[in-house]
Amino acid sequence: MKLKLNNLTVFKVSDKRGWILYRGQNGLEESSVVVEEGSIPFCSCLTYEYQNIDTVVKHLLSVYIDVSYETLKNDAIEFYYSLKKLNMVDIECDDELQQIPSDSMIKEGELTQEIDNSVDLRHIHIELTNICNERCIHCYIPHQDKIKDMDNHTLDKILDEIDNSSSVMSVNISGGEPMLHPRFAEVIKRLQTKHIFVTVFTNLTLLNDEYLELFKNPLTTVQISLYSLKAETHDKITILKGSFDKTFANIKKLLNNNVNVWIACPLMDYNINDSSDVSKWCKENNIKLRIDNDIFAESDCCTQNLLHRPDYQALKVQFKNSLTQQAKAIDIEQIKNGYKTTDRPCGVGLNGVAINSNGDVVPCPGWNCVCGNVKHNTMLDILLHSSAFKKIRYIRYSDFKKCNGCDIRPFCHICFSKNANENNGDYMKITDHNCEITRLYYEALQEYCSEH
Repeated sequence: MKLKLNNLTVFKVSDKRGWILYRGQNGLEESSVVVEEGSIPFCSCLTYEYQNIDTVVKHLLSVYIDVSYETLKNDAIEFYYSLKKLNMVDIECDDELQQIPSDSMIKEGELTQEIDNSVDLRHIHIELTNICNERCIHCYIPHQDKIKDMDNHTLDKILDEIDNSSSVMSVNISGGEPMLHPRFAEVIKRLQTKHIFVTVFTNLTLLNDEYLELFKNPLTTVQISLYSLKAETHDKITILKGSFDKTFANIKKLLNNNVNVWIACPLMDYNINDSSDVSKWCKENNIKLRIDNDIFAESDCCTQNLLHRPDYQALKVQFKNSLTQQAKAIDIEQIKNGYKTTDRPCGVGLNGVAINSNGDVVPCPGWNCVCGNVKHNTMLDILLHSSAFKKIRYIRYSDFKKCNGCDIRPFCHICFSKNANENNGDYMKITDHNCEITRLYYEALQEYCSEH
């Protein structure tokens, strides 16, 4: 029996805990687990090259000194088969596994797929530049502010911290348009040496042969904004004539080269009726699609871009279409019963940070709640000790008094950034608009369930 970590898996250890993250081709399959302290050695001894199970067990014997060889081998086989079921470990010649009962693979206290509430720096979003060659009508970055590349000193500090981190599992690179930064290729190459997931957020109009080669890395994903399959509609949103032709042609080029591709399609008045075509095309091409049903106000709290929100009736139709395409059974009462007011409404502030092009560390992209700056402190130090982050981590559903007693509260998604940008920075204030689209979704859900 031989085994190794799946090449599309990232394993990291920090502060007596481990995490494993797997992403399949185009992100259509994804799984993650938390590895408790006692089982970390089982993962730490694996590599991305095949090893014989006996070689692995001999290594484990140096850690678990009071355990017999046979007991340790049986425990190891069970543990690794648990990971194999999640696509995290590749196993050859697994005849020995046939005798293991399938319901005993994942042992309590060793692996868990539950939400992890520990605070660690695992995910980083870097705004490499806020300069962009498009002027999208919905963008949360004020167009007058799109003038700054991240400077070399700031960028080097971030990359150095990632190099020295034992916990970082994924890094997003965004803009603006990140390919406009003079060090874009260098940054991607350096991150790819760390065997972590790298996702580039781009309009893809500036793709060249060098970038295409970089994107072929199996742990790298390119997320492209595609607003419609109609050139006129797409260009109307980007305010850049010919942008659709460049973007769509380059998406096809990525697909032809087996690059991991995700599509993002936020809904606006201009494209609300085109989203079903985008969804169908993505499904036909096995592409992961993210449709955002709402757009955010600008990060300076200007709400002018919200004039392009779709009308409510069109949005309800979109909800119903989306539910129909999912074609899965939904238990409304189960959702209601699973809701807890003591839960966090958002995981922001637990295991990730976003860095603006000026070095400011914020909870997530587009929310100018400045928690520190990487020029003065490390990302990890800011995440752990910033008073702003600490305050955000303590927020629970029950803290939103407006929502107490609301019958559709279990179906509502509370977004601090969205709240803040629409309410002059007040991230605890929920807008009437958010309540209305939640009610529309609930009505669409009820209608879907009654018809299916």
